[in-house]
Amino acid sequence: MQVLLPKGNAEHPTQQYPVFYTVGRCSERAPFGFDDSYVLNLPNNGPSGDAITQELIAEIDARFRTVAAPYAPLLTGGSTGG
Repeated sequence: MQVLLPKGNAEHPTQQYPVFYTVGRCSERAPFGFDDSYVLNLPNNGPSGDAITQELIAEIDARFRTVAAPYAPLLTGGSTGG
C-alpha cells in the first residue's frame, strides 16, 4: 500500500483532504495504471470488499487528515465484470 500526500500537506496542519483510493492487483506501478482488481466478497478471495470499505478506509481516516464523510472517499479500480 502506498499513501501519497498532497503537496503542501506539512505546511497546512489543519487542512483536511478527500481521499482517492485506486485498487490494483499485485502491482508496484504508480496509481492510475488501471490494473485489474478483485475486491469482491467471494468464497475464494474472502471478504476483500469489506476489508477495504470497513477496515482500510477507517484506518486511513484515523492516521491522516482526511475528510471522513460518506461522500468524500472515491474508490476506483479495474472491472471484475463484463
